[in-house]
Amino acid sequence: ILFAKDFQDHTKESIKQELSNAQKTNKYPLILGVDEEGGYVTRVSRFEAFRSEKFKSPKAYYEEGGEELLKETETEKAKLLKSIGLNLNLAPVADVSTNEEDFIYIRTFGRNAKETSDLVKKMVEYANENEINSCLKHFPGYGNNEDTHTGIAIDNRDYQEITENDYLPFIAGIEAKVPSILVSHNVI
Repeated sequence: ILFAKDFQDHTKESIKQELSNAQKTNKYPLILGVDEEGGYVTRVSRFEAFRSEKFKSPKAYYEEGGEELLKETETEKAKLLKSIGLNLNLAPVADVSTNEEDFIYIRTFGRNAKETSDLVKKMVEYANENEINSCLKHFPGYGNNEDTHTGIAIDNRDYQEITENDYLPFIAGIEAKVPSILVSHNVI
């Protein structure tokens, strides 16, 4: 998994060469991944060497231009990542959040479980069409928990709430043939 610091002093060509060398020196093909959700989480497009402006969040593109713009930008994102040697994008965020106060809200579609499921399915399909691996996150659903990057989050939600709400986007992604799922940092 590469982070922003891994791209900071690179150009498209230099990182492509570095990742190509890594592939060549390994007996088995490497899975080279990055968090390029867009919006709050960008590791590649935040640097002008890779894109003139960082990708906005999928939510922003969807609100701006519907599925057409979402597909267009996800296609561009996949092509960018593949062009530099990456083969896994740790996205889309499949968490359900409609409350702007939730930590995870700005990384979600900000919609209910049904709408989120429909959009997550599309995101997986866009990635598959562009032959880049995607990864749903953060299973089983982040809920309204605190930022787990700075402490421990204990999820005390009722199991039924999780299965009837938070699972739905993950089920939709699995049905769309997502190749991987990232488990949350939360203690359930």
